[in-house]
Amino acid sequence: MTKNMALTGTLEDRAIELIAPKQPCVYSAADYRRVIAELLEKVQESSKRGDRNRKAFEAWISSAPYEREVLRFDDTADGLAWAGQYMDYEVALAWDAWQAGVQFNER
Repeated sequence: MTKNMALTGTLEDRAIELIAPKQPCVYSAADYRRVIAELLEKVQESSKRGDRNRKAFEAWISSAPYEREVLRFDDTADGLAWAGQYMDYEVALAWDAWQAGVQFNER
């Protein structure tokens, strides 16, 4: 028996409703697939936006007057405490500030 769903709210709320409903009910596999596909699309979109932000940041920080190196530690290397982080600590701090600025402007 499938409950007729009218899901509202954020994708996260919708996923929680599907995963842990407040009342006993049965959802169809199609309902689960639809919400999971929407969540995956949201994550992929966020990742693409993050890649664009990183490319813009690296272009800015590596050009004059800063001309900093944008080398990063390997993301996949085991045993590295700073996997994926910029090797230059000042560049890492600038990246953190850049991200905070982007998040602030997106509000």
